[in-house]
Amino acid sequence: KNKNNENILFGLNATKNFVNAIDKLSSAVSKTMGPAGSYVMLDQGYDRVRITKDGVTVAKSLTSSDKFENMAISLIKEVCIKSNSLIGDGTTTSMVILSSIIKEGYKRLSAGYSAKHLIAGIEKTSKELEKIVKKQ
Repeated sequence: KNKNNENILFGLNATKNFVNAIDKLSSAVSKTMGPAGSYVMLDQGYDRVRITKDGVTVAKSLTSSDKFENMAISLIKEVCIKSNSLIGDGTTTSMVILSSIIKEGYKRLSAGYSAKHLIAGIEKTSKELEKIVKKQ
């Protein structure tokens, strides 16, 4: 955190915060993956509990007490919700893939890799995967 402004987080600190958020969200959502996935119990306040196996419902319900982590969770939720609205399914799969990309990217950045080259590699791979998926 910046001493002059506690509303700013940047550099590897911001990235680490984002990785922590994706870990929390991915951990909760990935439990619901596939036909053998587990049910997740959600506290909906006022002594109400919801039990679901729907990844998007789990993603929407997760929050954090840390404001920066909560901002990251909100951003990640948008990806899940967009995937769900565009495809109608795939929230859990999107989360697992996103989690892997972010965690591996963070490892590379922490080891000194160039963010520019890392992003270029992710974009190139994404385009190749898109071609493969469209063929099927």
